[in-house]
Order: sequence, then structure tokens, then C-alpha cells
Amino acid sequence: MNIIKKGLLALFILFSGFVFVSCNQAQQQTATTTSIATTTNNQVNYNFSITSADTSKYKKSNGYTTGNYFETSLNSKKLYGIYRGVFKNDTDIIALLEKPNYSLNSSVEPLESSFYNIISLGLIKKMKITYRLPYGKAKLYTSADKNFDSVLELDTKVEYSSVEFDLNDIEYFKICATNSTLYLREIQLATTNEHRSFSYLKYDGFRINPATYSSALVSGVTKRSIPTKITPNNDTYTIASSKEYTYYDQYEALSYLELHGKDELYDEMVLTNPVDVANYYMLFNTWPVNYMNMDDALICYEDDAYSFMKDDIRCVSAYSRTNGYVKTVPLNMNNGNILYYELDLKLDNYSPNSRSVGRLVVFTNGFDSDGYSNSPVIVYTDDHYATFKEYNNAGEFLERFNAEINPTSYYWSNVKTLSLQN
Repeated sequence: MNIIKKGLLALFILFSGFVFVSCNQAQQQTATTTSIATTTNNQVNYNFSITSADTSKYKKSNGYTTGNYFETSLNSKKLYGIYRGVFKNDTDIIALLEKPNYSLNSSVEPLESSFYNIISLGLIKKMKITYRLPYGKAKLYTSADKNFDSVLELDTKVEYSSVEFDLNDIEYFKICATNSTLYLREIQLATTNEHRSFSYLKYDGFRINPATYSSALVSGVTKRSIPTKITPNNDTYTIASSKEYTYYDQYEALSYLELHGKDELYDEMVLTNPVDVANYYMLFNTWPVNYMNMDDALICYEDDAYSFMKDDIRCVSAYSRTNGYVKTVPLNMNNGNILYYELDLKLDNYSPNSRSVGRLVVFTNGFDSDGYSNSPVIVYTDDHYATFKEYNNAGEFLERFNAEINPTSYYWSNVKTLSLQN
């Protein structure tokens, strides 16, 4: 069964009765599944077929080199998701990009690009994938409950080829690229109309509440330490290692740097690593001196006087919106007053007027959840708010969870807050 039309970039879903429905027509249709039809020799027929999506029909991010993130919908139901994918306009395929290299100033492992189903289509018995993989291997994860405990490999295919898999009544799949771009042409599924109940998985992690400095800050004098590694012990922890930071007033620091350039204090003042920036904010309730509002950052970026710091200048922006990703976390509303900051991270090409995909988001009032104090909570995103990782205030970002779309198996969950062992 081949529903590809050469030169046309479209996503179709094959319904029972062999009716093709394009996605811009989907709002007028009813999604149904039927029991698998068999031929006289008892061979299973594929009753769903998925091909590449029409770029004009789906909302997506702004063409980042690290890939776009978007979902397809049918009758207001989010059906499929594409994470770090791009479209090849001269062909009829989706390209899942190889995993980005965020080694620069980031120790957080990127999430694999993927194509996946968000809601169950029924029990999946068989699957056929038509793809091209220039080198390396790709992965097919399958699961009954989105824990994706089964993984199958897609081998290198220089030319487009099809591979079939017999599956054991799974309901969710995720096709992932790793070290090579994966080109998907068609996915065919043989399903039944049976469904299991499903709940998103919970993550069992731990965190600590930070001690934010509350006294007067003296530039170049105030020093504070924060744990960079802890050893948990039931509900308590011991500090395995820590790091000291020095507070610097931005105006004084910029004047100093203009006079002295990149001397021995530069690395103390100018912080770009996500862990360092998070630690600095937690300790001093403000950001490092190289973080500025958009206008100031652009001035400094274009001013020869600050040319020595140009590549390390970052933007910070403030928001009080109540929509979007803030709905995915239990914000402490503080009598209805919401304030959160976005601190930019340089993960790929970056400048103050082209801010890329990386952020630390600081929720200043913290979370209204078990174990959390009124201290700020910081989350990390390297995919422009598709996913978040909460900072545990001890040198690590926790498990990814869904922020604005659904590329992971997790929603935010209340991890254990540890108390310092006496």
C-alpha cells in the first residue's frame, strides 16, 4: 500500500473502509478504528498508514537548526508528535535530526529526536517502517504504557527500504534518531480497536531547598557556597562537594572588565554554564553580570568597549503570563502575582537578537507542592520549552518532563525534598 504522491508533502491517516483523510480535513472527520482485517491466508492487513506531514498544516517552532517540535491533531486530540524534526520540501519525507552536540557550556544530555504517537491507536500487532538511514543505527521504542521498555534497532539503509516488526500488543511507539539523521517516508500499522487504561509515569528523584542569601550584598566581597554533589540517605543527605561563588554588582563589574579585560576575575564574574548560572541565582537572588535585558545586551553586544565579553553576553527577560508552559508546573501563585525570568543559554548559534533554543526559567515564587519552601525553582530547557528539567539545587537537572508538547513519558511530579543530615 503506497499513498505517497511524488512531490507532495502530506500526512494521511488510513481509516477503516480505506478512506484517506488529510490533516487539514481532519476536524470534519471522526477517528475510528476497527478490528484487523485478514486475507484468506490469514495475513494481517495494515489499517493505519502515516506519511510525511504537510508543513503548512501544523504549528511548529521557528526553524531552529536543532529541529522543530510540533503535534498533529484530529478532532482536538493530539495524535502524533514530532520532536527535533525538519521537513525536506523537495521530497516527501520527514527528517529526524541526529542528536545535537551541546557540549559547549552544557553538561545536560540532549533528548533524541523522535516521531511518536501521543494517544493510543489501539493494540498494535505489526508495524512497517519505510526509511533511509545513511549511517549508524536508529531505534524503535515500543511499550504498552509509555515506559518504552522494549527497543528494536533500525539498521543502516543507504536507499529507502521497508522493515516489518511483529509487536506484542503494544499501544505506543517512538522512532528515534541518534547519531545520524533518519529519513522517514511511511509508517504502516496493523491495529485492533482495543485500548488499555494509561497514566503518565512518575519520576522518583530528589532535591534540596536552597538557602538564598538575604543580607546586604557587597560586590566582590559576599561569598557563598552551594552543594554540587550530595549523597542521599533516606530523607536526609550529606554534602559530597560544593562550590563557592562571589557576588558582583553588574555596573561595577562591567566598569572593571572594561578596564582590565579578561583577567583572573573574568571567570568569577562571567558565568555561562547552566549549573553555574542556576547556582548563582539561588545564592544571590539575581543573575551573573553578563546577563542583561534585551536592549542592554544589544548595546553591549554592538559596543566595541565590551567586545571582549561579546560571546558571553546573555539576555534575561521577565514574564507574568499564566498560559503556556507555566500550566505544566504547580506554581506558587503568591496571591495571584506571578513572576518568572528566562535566562538564555548558548547551546548553538546565539546572539541577543537570535536567542536559539536554550533557557533557564526561574519561577521566583517557587512551587506550591509537598516539601518545597518559598525559594525559587529553576528549570532547564534545550528545546525552546518543549521539555523541562528541574534543577535539584545540588549540581544536577532531574528527569525531563513535558512542558508545552508531549515528547516524553513524564509530566512534572513531586520528587522527594531532602533535609540536611545533622
